[in-house]
Amino acid sequence: NPLGTVSVLRNVTERHHTEKRLKRLTSNLEEEVKLKVAELNGVFERITDAFIALDNDWNYTYANRKAAAMDDKEPQDLIGKNIWELFPHVKTEPLYEALHKAKQTGESMRLELYYSKTGQWFEDLIYPSPNGMSVYYHDITNRNKADQQLLASEQELKISNERFMLVAKATNDGVWDWDMDNDVIWGNESFRKIFA
Repeated sequence: NPLGTVSVLRNVTERHHTEKRLKRLTSNLEEEVKLKVAELNGVFERITDAFIALDNDWNYTYANRKAAAMDDKEPQDLIGKNIWELFPHVKTEPLYEALHKAKQTGESMRLELYYSKTGQWFEDLIYPSPNGMSVYYHDITNRNKADQQLLASEQELKISNERFMLVAKATNDGVWDWDMDNDVIWGNESFRKIFA
């Protein structure tokens, strides 16, 4: 036969308020994280260079649209995938060695690398960290072609000047040149003899 009841009452109002505040904070934090992620993604999308981030297992953790477009893909096609499995042919390219060297040494690198599959030159900026690495890269093929053409032109000019000097020395005729910008006259040996 029950003789009575015992009740224990505990005030949980504070715990209830704390749980509500914690839920609000969690919700606000999630919103803030989403906003910051969207803001960072916006920053990386505005960059005109291709940008990728890889984890220590060589999986993409981020790729901007420019990087994905260079491989005819969308960023979501790359995220979470292994770079060497997606692009096994890159293992024979200078980029493969450069990324491994940066990971091994932990030192940032700025390199001009040739990509034989497309015949393009890229400037790569590689930034390793304990959690993986970030790589910015852009096509410098046209710049390299212009540099090569300039070097070829300079070489042709040098050869032409050498030929001119050879002819000027070999002739008995007076040969001279007047640099009007600097008001300097140059003459070969025959010219100097003629005009003393």
